[in-house]
Amino acid sequence: MQVVTKLIADLAVSTAKIANLAVTTAKIDNLAVDSTKLADLSVSTAKIIADAVTGAKIRLANTEWLRARNAADSADLNLIRANATDQTEIDGQVVFVNVLAPQSAAAPLVGNDLCNKTYVDSQVGSGFNMESRTVTSDEATAKQLTLAAAPAVPTETMVSFGGVVQFYGDDFVVVGTTLDWSGLGMDTIGVVAGDKLVIAY
Repeated sequence: MQVVTKLIADLAVSTAKIANLAVTTAKIDNLAVDSTKLADLSVSTAKIIADAVTGAKIRLANTEWLRARNAADSADLNLIRANATDQTEIDGQVVFVNVLAPQSAAAPLVGNDLCNKTYVDSQVGSGFNMESRTVTSDEATAKQLTLAAAPAVPTETMVSFGGVVQFYGDDFVVVGTTLDWSGLGMDTIGVVAGDKLVIAY
C-alpha cells in the first residue's frame, strides 16, 4: 500500500505542477509576433533584387491603378489602368477604345495638344463642307460645276487642283452653287474630264 500511495502522490496534478507548466504572459510575450519581428521578416524593396520582378509576376485587377508618388511625396498619382469596360485610361482619361485610336475628352490647352473630334467640330462649325469631285466631260466643256450647297462666304471657298491650291478670283469664282473657272487660272491650266478637284467651303 505504501508503494501505491507513493505513486499516487508522485503522479498527482498539484498546483505546483500546474503553475510550472502553465502558459504565462511572460512566455507569450517571448514568443509573440510583434511589429519588430514582422518588420524583420517582411518583404521590403531592399530584399527584392533589382530587375527581379518580371511581367509574369505583375497583374493588376480590373479598374486598379498603377500608381506613383508625386514630387512632394505627399500623395499617390494614378497612372494607368484598364477600366470596367476594358478601355485603357491614363490619369482618368480614356485614351484607347478597342485599341483603335487615342482618345481624350479634354479640350487642347497648348500648341502641341491633340484635338478630339468634338472640339474640332465646335471650332469649324456645322457649315463646313468638303467635296472630292472628278470632273465630268460636260463640266470640263462648260468650265464649271455645281456644288452640293452654296458656300456661306464664296470668297472663302478653297479648291485644290492637282495638289495645288487655287486662289479665288484669280483661278476660279463661285456664284451661288456654281464654281466657274472659265477665262481664269484653272482654264489656263486646262481642266479636263477625269481631273480631281478637292473643294472646301
